[in-house]
Amino acid sequence: MPGNLRNETYCTSLVHRALEAMGGLDMLVSNAGYFVHHFDISTLTTEQILHTLEVNVFASFYLVRAVAPLLPPGSSIIFASSCMASRPHAEAGSLSLFWIMTPFVRELETRTGSQVANFGNE
Repeated sequence: MPGNLRNETYCTSLVHRALEAMGGLDMLVSNAGYFVHHFDISTLTTEQILHTLEVNVFASFYLVRAVAPLLPPGSSIIFASSCMASRPHAEAGSLSLFWIMTPFVRELETRTGSQVANFGNE
């Protein structure tokens, strides 16, 4: 279902179309990502920063907010990212999804009393 994950309305409709097409949902996998490689952060434009955050962070929140009320108990929400998220090049000036999402995931763990994620490097 192609579309623009930067658009909140699209993310919500994507969840509902998937629900209808599959007859139910028990998992969300957020695997989309956008990365611009820069050796000097001063060359990273505001538009590139916003695009990165919209795809890598905002879309995940839009999708989770849309799918959470539809998932039955025992369902899974999985965030996937590249190695650039947890081990970015120091000179790249990259925005790290890993460091942005970790507090969010830890808060979910606290509220639900279960492990929400395994970051693979713990």
